[in-house]
Amino acid sequence: MIKIFSSIIFFYFLALYQTSFLIHYEVNGGFLNLILISIILINFFEKKEEKSGIFIGAIGGFYLDIFSPYIPGFFTLLGIAISFLIKLLKPFFETKKSISFFIIFFTTLLFYEIVLAITTIGHNFFFNIFSFLYNLLMGAVIYFSIKFLYVFFQQKIRK
Repeated sequence: MIKIFSSIIFFYFLALYQTSFLIHYEVNGGFLNLILISIILINFFEKKEEKSGIFIGAIGGFYLDIFSPYIPGFFTLLGIAISFLIKLLKPFFETKKSISFFIIFFTTLLFYEIVLAITTIGHNFFFNIFSFLYNLLMGAVIYFSIKFLYVFFQQKIRK
């Protein structure tokens, strides 16, 4: 319950940051989607027994819906679908390895971009390779930062 409540607050501030500040840093029409990256990271690092990642996907998608001109509920469903996709893919990979993260992250990000491009085809939206690569690069940077900090603090605790 605490994890879901803190996620509501976390995604609220992340959505404000993303829509008010990061919107100015586009790369050829590609925008950094920190909410999507956070949904993927949280679901990737979540333990197998926990099911809160699906609710977190819904919360993140809800905040994307609030600031989106598209169909209400679309991003909420997409966030839930991404969470389910990660839950489906994770048993096939060892979560301690970086290559597993990249395969899952690449697959879910590609799924997101393809679904977004297909459903918004009438709104002059198309698959944006720059958005895909921008989010892929930033997701890798965030992943390695988390991994580095985790190892760093584990070594500090052991001493």
